Amino acid sequence: MRTWTKSVAFTVLALGFAAPAAAQMQLEWWCNGRNNTSSILRLGGCNALIQSGRLKGPKLAKAYVLRGHAFLLERDMDHAMADYDQAIRLDPESASAYVARGLAFVIKKAGVRALRDLAKAIELAPNDARAWAYQAAAYRLMDKDDQALASFAEAIKRAPDWMSPYNDRGELYLEAHDYDLAIRDFDQTVRLSKIYAIGWNNRCRAYAIVGKLKAALSDCNAALKIDPRFINNMTKSGLVSAIQNRGLVHLKAGEFDLAIKDYNEAFNLLPNSAEVLFGRGIARQKNGDEAGAFPDISSAKSLDPDIAKKFAAFGVK
Repeated sequence: MRTWTKSVAFTVLALGFAAPAAAQMQLEWWCNGRNNTSSILRLGGCNALIQSGRLKGPKLAKAYVLRGHAFLLERDMDHAMADYDQAIRLDPESASAYVARGLAFVIKKAGVRALRDLAKAIELAPNDARAWAYQAAAYRLMDKDDQALASFAEAIKRAPDWMSPYNDRGELYLEAHDYDLAIRDFDQTVRLSKIYAIGWNNRCRAYAIVGKLKAALSDCNAALKIDPRFINNMTKSGLVSAIQNRGLVHLKAGEFDLAIKDYNEAFNLLPNSAEVLFGRGIARQKNGDEAGAFPDISSAKSLDPDIAKKFAAFGVK
């Protein structure tokens, strides 16, 4: 468990000398994560509220849920789960608590337990788009893509301006080789939030695979401008960086020097990626560097025996 810094602790302590109503409001503000409050300050605010003894029942349960969110941001899964459990004990009718714990189970890749919580959340709050979207993610973990698509549709119906279900459904289509449908969903992802790299990155990958290389390069450059070290954790493909997607674009365009340069940068981010190693190996091979290509291709095949088939599906042989 990561503890908050002394300065944060002193700030929370100082609220004890403020007017009670003002102090309560400030703690609630932090605990709710208003104005992009840091996770550490969120922990401090929620902890102070929980320990104050002023909250009971559903209000106390909500504080535990919010503190669980802060722990989740800190990648402290054990404490997050403990808070969600406590919230459900305090308020068994809290849909938000079931949604939160369901998401935590998705992150832990515990699909069956996630589905159980998310079904309860949907029973309590059928119009909560988050519950449907996380249910779709749980189905994806279990390779139940038809059920996942149905849940994504329910999420989008309830929150048509939320980018996440479009992006996540697009990734499902992308990994199922339904590229036109993937691109359609990534169009919506980019439309709804141009400030995040993920939509640009994923559409770049889809465009690269279908051979729309000019559009792919533009999208990858947009993603890299937002975050030069962007990495997406895809359900089936694993960790995929924006720079390696651009490497694929250059590789398919016959720009082998540029492809090698991009794959070198991608290797620094993801040294154990079969896709990065194989892409760099093929680029080196096509550039006449057989000696440099062999160890990359060999290492890639040892990590993923089907990597050559994957690249053949990308249009690279």
